[in-house]
Amino acid sequence: MLGSGLNNIYPSDHMDLAREIAQKGLLITEYSPSAKATRYSFPARNRVIAGLSDGVLITEAGIKSGTLYTRDYALDYGKEMFAVPGNIDSDKSALPNEIICTGQGMGVREAKEILSVLHIDQSASRKTKKILQFSLEEQTIVSQLENGSKSLEELEKNCNLSINDLNSCLTMLEIGGIISRMPGGIFCLS
Repeated sequence: MLGSGLNNIYPSDHMDLAREIAQKGLLITEYSPSAKATRYSFPARNRVIAGLSDGVLITEAGIKSGTLYTRDYALDYGKEMFAVPGNIDSDKSALPNEIICTGQGMGVREAKEILSVLHIDQSASRKTKKILQFSLEEQTIVSQLENGSKSLEELEKNCNLSINDLNSCLTMLEIGGIISRMPGGIFCLS
């Protein structure tokens, strides 16, 4: 979901990612093709994301981040809310921890917890994982895990990905049932 028009991908260095998503999936925007991103277009985008979703997973977010909008919209729409618990000293864990502590959403450690709440047949996702098309980054992660379990730090080093890109790929692979997160921040193939 874009906070701009299709001809103004923001940030512009995400153009290759936008092309890949368009080839394998769908880019959605409520803006005209030439519309530029503004500080107000992202909260509006988050409204649509929450509306289209069965549930919302908050992995990392500060207490005053734009993710607040997504949380609020999801709660207003009666969507399932999930949050990954984090270190109480980390600013990036403030919103997920608040969601869990106030009962606004469920703390989750594994994708199967989300799939269970959303009544998604986990055996069906396992059957389809062989036909899924992975991004180059996801393929790199899966290749690393074929050689055994790895920590987040090992994956970051071996996959040569930014921590944000790595976390995004890991989340998608985990939701897809391809990988599992073990205690101690260790990842392995499911």
